[in-house]
Amino acid sequence: METVRREGFPVSGVTVRTSNSAEMQPQTAKIGGLWQEFSRQLAQRGITPAAVYGVYDNFESDERGAYDITVAAGDDPALPFAERRVIPTGWYLRFAKVGPQPQTTIALWQEIWRYFADAEVPKRNFVCDFEEYIECDTVAIFIGIEEGI
Repeated sequence: METVRREGFPVSGVTVRTSNSAEMQPQTAKIGGLWQEFSRQLAQRGITPAAVYGVYDNFESDERGAYDITVAAGDDPALPFAERRVIPTGWYLRFAKVGPQPQTTIALWQEIWRYFADAEVPKRNFVCDFEEYIECDTVAIFIGIEEGI
């Protein structure tokens, strides 16, 4: 884990609104289907983006509330996706892991939740978090934190 400042950048993809509690129940989970839909749209158009993102924003409150997730690629006018998001400039904690997907990303999120259960760590800002996939078996998750660290 490392603290990084990232400059903002636009992405374009498909979005759903969900919550962590909804994702724990197979009948209400939406994220897996969202990734499938995104992959299907890319494959239909023969698009292979340099990077893929899972963008979490529009938080209702904290990790217990609803949020939007957008599965996206870099914002390119040639991409057919309707949802455009901007990953904002800011301070993030970067967590990274290599391994088969989606198990590796799930395990990394579990590590992140354990990390933030400690009261002595930087405070999340719940503005934007994002997953960044540059290679198919490598994920970096950026968690937005309050400035002034």
